[in-house]
Amino acid sequence: MNNQLITVQEFASFRDIGKKLDEAKINECIKQAQSTDLFDVLNDFFFDLVENKDSIQYQDLLSGSTFSVNNQSFSQAGIKSLLADYTYNRYMYSINTNFTPFGATQKYGQDSQPVDRNLLKDIAKQTQVDADIKFKMIDKYLKSNSSIFTRYQTGNNPDINTGSVRYSIIK
Repeated sequence: MNNQLITVQEFASFRDIGKKLDEAKINECIKQAQSTDLFDVLNDFFFDLVENKDSIQYQDLLSGSTFSVNNQSFSQAGIKSLLADYTYNRYMYSINTNFTPFGATQKYGQDSQPVDRNLLKDIAKQTQVDADIKFKMIDKYLKSNSSIFTRYQTGNNPDINTGSVRYSIIK
């Protein structure tokens, strides 16, 4: 059973990563982002999400939607978009690296050279900031639909990191 919430093609539709997709590398980044980063912000609700990913009730949460709270309209981008951001953040660190039997190597093209690692760190850091902001609207959506997403709790569960999401940037 495949528990991945997004595919390589969906990831590529959210982020400009070029035409030649390194599916193995991207799938690894998706798995890490889903099991670590997404779990970190959703905690126990993560398991409901994975279990119900094909349910009609979860499609707006996954794909994004507009919703109302106190007669005011809001828009949330969806868990798939958030997961694409988390995946992109991880992909930035692995994009120029290949692991071979002789160790880690950098990719060099005939007419190109890899981007400076500090620039990749900056891109990853900004992607993380963007994901944090995106999650705030997803959190608002989840709270406004608490009758559907009963396992999602904020405020009462210290393990859920909404509002002050903690991130670790690899240096």
